Amino acid sequence: MRQRSGILAAITILLGASGCTEWSPPWEFWRNEPEEALIEAPIVRMERFREWGHSAGSFDPQEQARISGQLIQAYNAELEGDPMIRREAVKALGSYPIPAAELVLNQAKSDADTSVRMAACEAWAIHGGQRAIVELESVLRNERDQDVRHAAIRSLRDIKADAANPYAVVGALTIALEDKDPATRAVTLAALENVTGRYYGTDADAWRRFAKGEDVPQQQRSLAQQFGFFN
Repeated sequence: MRQRSGILAAITILLGASGCTEWSPPWEFWRNEPEEALIEAPIVRMERFREWGHSAGSFDPQEQARISGQLIQAYNAELEGDPMIRREAVKALGSYPIPAAELVLNQAKSDADTSVRMAACEAWAIHGGQRAIVELESVLRNERDQDVRHAAIRSLRDIKADAANPYAVVGALTIALEDKDPATRAVTLAALENVTGRYYGTDADAWRRFAKGEDVPQQQRSLAQQFGFFN
């Protein structure tokens, strides 16, 4: 007890000597911290970004501009930080028809994180239009990660027909038929059939000719393929 009293006395003397006339324990600073200064949990931010993405169509142009500005700011602020924040911001931006959003989607194609680059592909599919086809085609020409390439292929498949030229989509997809990876070629062929409703098997040349607008006769599926034993 005597030792504890001595320690407290020493602390009091030191504080007085340093000119500290008022002192509060550390927990007082936390209790008195303004609410707006507290750091928001990443999971809360990501959930809000998802909600903004889902609700984009219900906002008027002014609100869309405001929200997309916040998403762009969040992405740029985390360029050296949390890739999950960047990923969710990019996904949400796909729903905003704002020129500045397109700039970020294009930038995100070269992000250091694989999941962010995949998110950029998904966002371009949501964004739609000829610009989306061009950007996804550039992914297939330049990207080496197979997961990202598959994301680009699926995104080209998912672009709505009324928002894009189907021949342009087919032309972009045929680039992936040159891939040495069998899984990538299989994903590409499935996407081509889904987009066009036509069947040319693994004949890459037939798909390219079709993409140029030629009336290429379809191939016949084998009985095994017709009954779904083989794709």
